[in-house]
Amino acid sequence: IALHFLPDPAKPLVCLPCGSAAKTREKFGKKMISQGLGHQLMSAVTREPRFERVILSEPCTIIPYALEGQHPDYNLPPQDLSIQSERIFINQLALWLARVKAAQPERQHVFYIGAIHHYFILHFANETTGRPFHLVREIPARGVRDFAEAAKHFHATILETVATGQAPAQAPASLASLASGRGRYTHRKFWHAVLVEALEGRRRLGQPLLRPARQGRLPKL
Repeated sequence: IALHFLPDPAKPLVCLPCGSAAKTREKFGKKMISQGLGHQLMSAVTREPRFERVILSEPCTIIPYALEGQHPDYNLPPQDLSIQSERIFINQLALWLARVKAAQPERQHVFYIGAIHHYFILHFANETTGRPFHLVREIPARGVRDFAEAAKHFHATILETVATGQAPAQAPASLASLASGRGRYTHRKFWHAVLVEALEGRRRLGQPLLRPARQGRLPKL
C-alpha cells in the first residue's frame, strides 16, 4: 500500500530515517517510529504539518507519516540485514521515487535529515532511477546529540529552498567514511561492497581515485 502513496504536491517531501522505537509498542501496540526518540528530537521537522514526511524503512521501504499505524509491526535488528536485503531496499525505493516523479514532474527536490546510512540509501535509489530529484540533506555531525539543533536549521533550509527554488551548496558526503565507520558490521559490509564497486567502475573508466588508499584502509571517493 505504501509504495502506491504519493506525497501532497503542495508539500515539500522530507525523508527521515527509521529507528528502533521499540518502547512505543507498550503504548501503541506496534512499533511507531514517529514516536521514537530520534523523531521526537527532530520535532522541528517531524512535527511540521506543512511537510510531507516519509520514513525510510528497510522492511517496508517507506512509511509515510500520513499512513503510519497501517504498517505491519516488525523487528529487524541491523545485524539481521544482508547485502541482498539492502540492495532490494534501494531498488524498491528507486521504483517509488520514479513513481513520484512521473506523477509530479514539477517536483525538483527531495529533502533528508538524519543519520548518513539512510541518506546513502536514498542517494543510490535516486541514482538508480536516473537522478530525478536534487537531494538536499542535513546529516547531524554528532548523530542523535545534534538532532534537535540540526532539525531547527533544516526547517529553515527547506522553506528557503521551496521559496527560492534554489538548493543550498552542500559539501560531499563521504561514502568511504560510512563504509569504514563504527556502525553495525552488516552495514559496513554492505557499504564496503558498494564502495568497491564504485572504485572498480572508476578504474574501468580510467578515472583516478581522489585519494590513494593507505594500507589496510579504504580509499576515499
